[in-house]
Amino acid sequence: MKKVILLVSLFLSLPCQIIAQSSRHCTGKVEVVTVQGNNALRAIIKDSAGGVNINQSVLCSLSGVNGLISQEACKAIYSGLLASKTAGTDVTLVFGDSNFTCNKTWGSASDHGLSYFYFRN
Repeated sequence: MKKVILLVSLFLSLPCQIIAQSSRHCTGKVEVVTVQGNNALRAIIKDSAGGVNINQSVLCSLSGVNGLISQEACKAIYSGLLASKTAGTDVTLVFGDSNFTCNKTWGSASDHGLSYFYFRN
């Protein structure tokens, strides 16, 4: 399992080399991962203080493109969220919208430029 987590982490952290200075990072522990009937992937991610960073917002679609996130990338995010939940590691979502606030309720990640995510020990 650690090898799978390491490989997924390495694969998903490659885009870290191109982080824009104006991007917003939201980090925390995965509490809940949900897939709706329309294949929308949602999650609840809590920060280290126990506050909610991401609250059941649509991250991407497992059946099509949602903003910058392709179907294949969404499947990798889904896999990574499940691995992070199982391992108890922090996950970080990176948004292109510099005015985005992590701890506020929002609808779809694509509205705020979700570019990628990564997790670490």
